[in-house]
Amino acid sequence: MRDSKIKKIDLADLQINSGSKIAVFVHWSKTDVISNHDQELINSLALEFDQLIVMRNLNKSSSINKNDNCEFKQNIKLVNRRNSGYDFGAYQAALAILKPSANLIDEIVLTNNSVYKVHESLTPLITRMRNSSFDVTSVTNSREKGLHLQSYFLHLKKSVLNQEAFWNWFEDLELSDSKFVTIDKLEIPFAKIIDSFGLSSGAIWDCDDLFEFYFSSSGSALLLEFRSELSWFVGAKEIRRGRMLNPTHYMWPHLFALGCPFLKKDLFRDKDLYLGIEKWDKFVKSPNMISLIREGI
Repeated sequence: MRDSKIKKIDLADLQINSGSKIAVFVHWSKTDVISNHDQELINSLALEFDQLIVMRNLNKSSSINKNDNCEFKQNIKLVNRRNSGYDFGAYQAALAILKPSANLIDEIVLTNNSVYKVHESLTPLITRMRNSSFDVTSVTNSREKGLHLQSYFLHLKKSVLNQEAFWNWFEDLELSDSKFVTIDKLEIPFAKIIDSFGLSSGAIWDCDDLFEFYFSSSGSALLLEFRSELSWFVGAKEIRRGRMLNPTHYMWPHLFALGCPFLKKDLFRDKDLYLGIEKWDKFVKSPNMISLIREGI
């Protein structure tokens, strides 16, 4: 069901031309304020695309004028909508805006502000995604609850955008305001839906490769920092038993070592559950990003 609460946006303002590269960034916060870190993330992403649409999932209609003082690049357009349906609800709303110009668009990235950026530039990541052999590429995938793409960052190639079935699937989504229903009914089946269209999908940092790295000598050396922590013991024990834990929660040092530029924000909300997040800054080289992340924690 298409989002009926979307602010109308003039397609001419988007300046979508043949071969356009578009990014959709979904923002949500308790206060409806876009943090300095998220402004940096948005502007960094905008450098890689012709147009960037920021879908603001607002908790209160009175928040529309918040962030008026934010400094955004010229190719960034903000769209306000009522917070509903989590990231898939906002993805659906953004794709409804873009559908009339689908034949002009070469690629779309769907992403949200559930991560901290730890690298100054996103160019290496975007280059890898564009060069990926997959039609749909995520940053990471997981076998928790079955193999699936993690939806916080998805790259869609022209081959996907040429499929009417893809647009129809998103348009007809039945959204939920339950996080768990959204994950179980939308995120987890998404890769199988893509497969049903005759398309391919995969991750830059594949969970099976991560598990192999985890048990290598190099991967084990990364964990020496955390051996005194209960979360390390519990995570290592479960992984050795064959349980497929979320790699962004229990293997974030390994992802960093392999070049991943993101750190999930929920690591800081559930510090006792996940691997040693108190030591995160030892793994980040950029003083600017360390400062912005500390401000946001």
